[in-house]
Amino acid sequence: MAAINNIKQTHNQCTGVHKMTRKIRSSHVLLCIFIFGACNLHGISYAETLVLQPGSEGKDAGVGNMFGWEDTNFGNEEWFSGIGIISYFAAFIEFDLSSIPAGSTINSAIITLWAEYRDGQIYFRPVISDWDEMSITWNTQPSTLPPEVSYPISRGEPDGDCYFGCPWNFDITSIVQYWIDNSNFGLRVTADTPSIGWMMASSDNLTKPTPKLTVDYGTVGVEQASWGKIKNIYR
Repeated sequence: MAAINNIKQTHNQCTGVHKMTRKIRSSHVLLCIFIFGACNLHGISYAETLVLQPGSEGKDAGVGNMFGWEDTNFGNEEWFSGIGIISYFAAFIEFDLSSIPAGSTINSAIITLWAEYRDGQIYFRPVISDWDEMSITWNTQPSTLPPEVSYPISRGEPDGDCYFGCPWNFDITSIVQYWIDNSNFGLRVTADTPSIGWMMASSDNLTKPTPKLTVDYGTVGVEQASWGKIKNIYR
């Protein structure tokens, strides 16, 4: 009889401890529910890379102000061409950046263009109004705004890798950030190449690499706290 009483007493003690433990866990869970209920969204930083290199579906066109070309459209040409005079030729290129969330920080943005026959300076400016690839001309080209980005370009020596053309990388981070913060209507590209012509492959080029844009960007998103995460903490 004494042994049975001891077993009952031990069982009651264990049951009491178990109930107390459950109460403690329940209070922690309730506290957790309150905290997560009041503030169940928290910022998460994401780093992403977007590479855009469209083929014939890309949006780009050249315009010119010589030889009576002021009203001529070059939307389906394989090359953006010039004759070394910056004020008479330009190329317009637009990339679809709709997958980059508004408010993102652009860490770097590199445009890659296949270029031939060039020595001088290349210039990039953001466009501020919409344009159509198959109707844009010199006389209808949209306006641009700073920031302007420029770089020296040189084909190098006759035995060099770029003398007859190669892909050139240009940093246009500030322009892409401008697009994200404002509106994206693409960019205007011009080249000042005295005494020599310049050519850049367009998205319609079948033999040379088409224009490419590589963007590294950061976003701040939100993550919903789940019941599973709460339960896992207090298992």
